[in-house]
Amino acid sequence: MLKAQPMLSVSQVKKCFGKTEVLKGISFNVCPGEVVVIIGPSGSGKSTLLRCINYLEQPDQGRICIDGIQLDAAESRQAQHRKVQQLRQKVAMVFQHYNLFRNKTALENVMEGLILVQGLSRREARASATACLDRVGLADRLDFYPAQLSGGQQQRVGIARALALQPQVILFDEPTSALDPELVGEVLAVIETVAAQGMTMVLVTHEMSFASQVADRLIFMDQGVIIEQGRPQLLLNCPQEDRTRRFLARFNQRGRDPAAG
Repeated sequence: MLKAQPMLSVSQVKKCFGKTEVLKGISFNVCPGEVVVIIGPSGSGKSTLLRCINYLEQPDQGRICIDGIQLDAAESRQAQHRKVQQLRQKVAMVFQHYNLFRNKTALENVMEGLILVQGLSRREARASATACLDRVGLADRLDFYPAQLSGGQQQRVGIARALALQPQVILFDEPTSALDPELVGEVLAVIETVAAQGMTMVLVTHEMSFASQVADRLIFMDQGVIIEQGRPQLLLNCPQEDRTRRFLARFNQRGRDPAAG
């Protein structure tokens, strides 16, 4: 039986900020429909990795390939330009702090990328955006501005915006970390539904119980490297590396995010 080609391939990606080496040669693959959750302490390079995958940050070394579009950090910026645009047609990102236009309604926020990036007519964009907002439970909030929405509702608009672009991969950068605790559940429920529908996802989160439920595979990062990875129950209950055991011990002792505090 032939093994499926990875939807996303990250190969030897390195990134420095000044003299600080944030990513030290990260490599992993994600298969179509797979949900990979990245955990680890603050400052381990998790969010930087996501930003390198969609070239919001330019990697210093390494290769990124999404659905056949490959970028090599060794190529010239000119050579990369067109491929970056092609790659961004394949990947969408949900940010920690929503990144919504404050002067646009929920519907307009979702329509924006469809019109400007994908070239849809306003009529087509409105129909698609309406369907995606309904998908995340916001059919009754189409004409609400971000200031009129709760944090959880704003993040669901962000998820609808990502879904509307029909990407091959969605990246989630700590999507609940800016939310009040009582709003976390509604966002996680939407993400879990999207995952169950077969979307390929890479998700950075500090919600450990959620990570264990939604992930097909966990990756534990620290100090810019992957320490270990595996199926959630195996990694969480029987970690192979001492650094992973110490990280998880903090979580087990405090009953909360081991990356916090």
